[in-house]
Amino acid sequence: MTDAARMMAPRTMDDFRAPAATWGHELQTYEREKRRVVDEGLVHNKQVRVTGSQVKLQERLFDPLLQRYRDNSTELNQRTLEERERVNHLNRSYDISILRGQPFNLITHESKLDALAPGQDPMRLGHEKRRTNRGPASKNIPPNGLDYNIVSNLPQNDHHWAHPDARPPVHDRLPKERQVPRFVVKDFNIVNNRYSDNHSERIRCDKRLNLLDATKKYNTKNKFDPVMQTFNDPRLEERARTCDDAREVELVVRAENAIPPSYKGRQSQHYDMVSHQIHDPQTVQLYDTHEAERKSRYKNRYTVEHNFHKQDIKGDHINEARKLNRVAPERFDCDEDRGYNIIDNKRYGRLSHEKHLFQPCTKKRQTPWEKIQAGHDVPHEISKIDCDEKRDVGYLDSLAGLHWADGLDELPSSAGTRLTSSAAL
Repeated sequence: MTDAARMMAPRTMDDFRAPAATWGHELQTYEREKRRVVDEGLVHNKQVRVTGSQVKLQERLFDPLLQRYRDNSTELNQRTLEERERVNHLNRSYDISILRGQPFNLITHESKLDALAPGQDPMRLGHEKRRTNRGPASKNIPPNGLDYNIVSNLPQNDHHWAHPDARPPVHDRLPKERQVPRFVVKDFNIVNNRYSDNHSERIRCDKRLNLLDATKKYNTKNKFDPVMQTFNDPRLEERARTCDDAREVELVVRAENAIPPSYKGRQSQHYDMVSHQIHDPQTVQLYDTHEAERKSRYKNRYTVEHNFHKQDIKGDHINEARKLNRVAPERFDCDEDRGYNIIDNKRYGRLSHEKHLFQPCTKKRQTPWEKIQAGHDVPHEISKIDCDEKRDVGYLDSLAGLHWADGLDELPSSAGTRLTSSAAL
């Protein structure tokens, strides 16, 4: 490698990352960095490792809530340093204010140098530069560029700090004549708020014009009242209502023309569905008559279905009674004859420590004598029933409550529970 190449060769990692002059030099630098260069961090000592506990320990040195150091010695040193710097800064500021401003307090007129020179005039202690004897004393005071005193508004020849002979001359200045257009001249006096002539009439006219102007502005910006949903101008409100009514009538007429002829004869066409106000009483009465006739035609169907339903219920009751009557009553006599329950060995009885024996749903068999007595106890109206006559003798329930097609709601009590073939149709 030549000396020039060695001088141009990169020496640090930053030199490797610097942009190269050409693309070939950049490739050479990349190849050298990847294969032949050792990172600088590998030849140095091991870096100090800062752990999380150390960071937390440093954070705990200062209390953010109390705004002070937790170590009393550190807090005392910091307060001492702050107090010393504060006193130095205040002294320096006070010295600068004495040098640049007045040596006394402008409000209390107390000397700021009383601690250094008690009882002496602060203006004679040399706090400001001495005036030279070159030229008059008026040259040391800068002029304000005005020919009058800004405090008393008096001319310089009457109110000035210099001797009357040394005061600046006052030149009389004539103001430029001001030309005012004729239309700018007002005929209203702003001091007494009155017109120069015809004050009453012109005030009345102004009030009327102001009222008209305010009315025009109000009508322009507030034509519609959003609360009342009406126009403020009655004429506009009347026009709007007329337009709305005309539009509604047009919509109704157009809708009626679009309805097919078969739909125009509907029942709701002849009365108002909301208020129930009838427009055509004859047509409504005709519809009511047709509905009543239609109901009367289908009335017999529901009556027959009701009677069939009642007969089904009665048949179910008869079947259930027959099922219970087919059970032999002797099967329940063993418990009563035994006298106690075979599960818990408790005796049957009515005492508190005895078990209650429930009576079975079956009836005991009748003796021949009981059967004879039961035959004699049959009512007279049932004993005269013919063999070919169909009549309910009342197994469980009667047929009371059936509806009949002849207009009666229920079966009359005088008719009993008789059901004929003509009534069931």
